[in-house]
Amino acid sequence: MRYSCKNEKWNSGQVLVVAALVVALVICSTTAYVYELTRPTNVTHPSFLNEFVLAIKHGTKNVLVSSLANFSISNQSNILTTNLEEWRTIIERQYIFGKCLLSFSPSDASPYVNGFWRNWTTDGYGVSSASANFSLNIQGGKLNATFAYESVVTLTLAVNGTSQSLRGQTQVNVTLVLQNEESYTLARNITLYYWNGGVWTLVDDSNNLTVTDYGNGTYRLTFTTMPPLGNVEVSARVFDEREILVVANVTCSSI
Repeated sequence: MRYSCKNEKWNSGQVLVVAALVVALVICSTTAYVYELTRPTNVTHPSFLNEFVLAIKHGTKNVLVSSLANFSISNQSNILTTNLEEWRTIIERQYIFGKCLLSFSPSDASPYVNGFWRNWTTDGYGVSSASANFSLNIQGGKLNATFAYESVVTLTLAVNGTSQSLRGQTQVNVTLVLQNEESYTLARNITLYYWNGGVWTLVDDSNNLTVTDYGNGTYRLTFTTMPPLGNVEVSARVFDEREILVVANVTCSSI
């Protein structure tokens, strides 16, 4: 993991996310196709239906992950609808034993807009989330089954910290806690900035940066600034392993 971000991370992010979406769609399409090839003779058998629906749900979540990763760095509000339309086309084309119809609705219930919720605050908390509702209707022969489900992908970041004068410098201690929709999760990349003379300044090795990774989604970062600053405003930008970005700002009060 890199703990200080270089400019090329932001420049390449769009390409990486687009590639991730393409891979996700191919994998999901293949998964659905394999279930078709390995189906039992009786396609109405409960085990087949359960496995097929689980494959669709898994693929759907992958599409939401890629869409949120894209939105979190690009703010393309229509990307979820675009990607889900492509996913629906893949599903409906793969099913050859009748009809498999997937309808979807990106969540617009507050705080979501067009399926996305991004709230990057100055009070130590940030969230990036995507949500959509789905209805899967499978028809063929004697089979006519409908499955309704919701898919949600979320990344949250909690930040707190303190600062203290130390031998003519200010030492800043920052704690980050990262969680996804299921539990605590690991960061792929952490970038830290502090407000210095009216500009955001990247924290790097010149600030004596040290990072402690507790292996459970919790990170402690310590750095120094010169001259002493008293209270220090900090901005943390974190990518998780899925390339989803979340940002949170906090004031590290002097102790």
